[in-house]
Amino acid sequence: MSFGAAQSPQNNTDYIHNLIQMGHESVLEHATWTFFITGVSRAFSHQLVRHRAGFSFSQLSQQYHDESEARFVIPESLRLSPRAAEIWSDTVEQAKSAYKAILEEVSETSVDGEIAKAAIEYSRQEKRSHRSDEIRIVPLLDQFGDRQAESIRLEEFEQWLNATADARGWALATKNRYLALLKLTFRLAEKNGKIKVNPARLLRMRKENNARVRYLNQYKPSPTKIGYLAGCTDEETRLRTVIRTEYPHHLPEFEIGLNTGMRCSEQYRAKWPDVDFARHILTVRQSKHGEKRFVPLNSIALAMLEFLQARAPETEGDHVFLSMNNEPLTGNRHWFEDAVIKAGIRGFTWHDLRHTFASRLAMAGVDLRRIQELMGHKTIQMTCRYAHLAPADLLAAVEKLVPEPSATTGATGPESSGPSASRVVQ
Repeated sequence: MSFGAAQSPQNNTDYIHNLIQMGHESVLEHATWTFFITGVSRAFSHQLVRHRAGFSFSQLSQQYHDESEARFVIPESLRLSPRAAEIWSDTVEQAKSAYKAILEEVSETSVDGEIAKAAIEYSRQEKRSHRSDEIRIVPLLDQFGDRQAESIRLEEFEQWLNATADARGWALATKNRYLALLKLTFRLAEKNGKIKVNPARLLRMRKENNARVRYLNQYKPSPTKIGYLAGCTDEETRLRTVIRTEYPHHLPEFEIGLNTGMRCSEQYRAKWPDVDFARHILTVRQSKHGEKRFVPLNSIALAMLEFLQARAPETEGDHVFLSMNNEPLTGNRHWFEDAVIKAGIRGFTWHDLRHTFASRLAMAGVDLRRIQELMGHKTIQMTCRYAHLAPADLLAAVEKLVPEPSATTGATGPESSGPSASRVVQ
């Protein structure tokens, strides 16, 4: 501040004091104070802009955070109407799909974006699980998309994978799927001459425990304050009641999954030409192992399919499972995960409906070979994980070792042909 040698005060304090003394307070209208605020949400800073009361604010672009797997909070007003909540949830899911498609397009402009695009294109051509890769590539691009591929160090991959797995509660299998996509992305980049050094080459996947079996009613559900669940004491009743009350549009999906044991991808790819109502069979055109398989439909599954067929618009194509907006559904995470949480069920996923199906067959005495066929397992080893759930059947098997009693002496007679209990002990 300079107003000439005779007029200029020595410091800001003297300057302001002089303005007040001379009655020139209007000069203060042109003063500027600058505040740099960090660590606040964009919603908060936007409220400052809207209600500035004489202040002016400039918002800086904030760091991008992936929201592809975030759970959106349903507005309280919509919770009063289950149908409105379902429409809202389905619309959010469609918006997320559009967001991923847009992100894929804009990522083409960077070198790493081209690398990621090549991996997704390969996945679409070679993998039936390509939709999962399209979702998983988003957080990978968020973390490493602006980096030169060869500049990323092995430990950076490991640190990100470990930290993200802990923060999001990933199972080992989920972590391995992200790791596999990383390795695929950089392996293809190396093969296509995009990079000379592959930083993901030495990443190693840990062996998964595929023997995990989780089925409905295995544990007692957590206490709940939800009124309509007051009389529901087991997991299955809780879950079905939540779905019927808050997600009724999706109840047939749940019942069909529970009564057929189909894999999630098999179920949501089903089309009406695949359903034979006369023979009670649903044909899976291409199973996990690349083969066609036939899924028997019990009376509950058949009734649900008949209901869905009656509900389906005639002009919406062949897909069996449709959203509230009559768009083909590709999954259920947008409603099933929330339903499980509301039901107070711990450690339960959609795939566990498949475990429930097989477990109940085993407990009902169905032999493992039949369970293998119904599950579409490639080998009997995968089915053997359910063997321990049929103790009565196993007891009957070992009981066959006991000799039949003779007609004259009876089972406990001294002349019985088999060894007596006392002789075995001796």
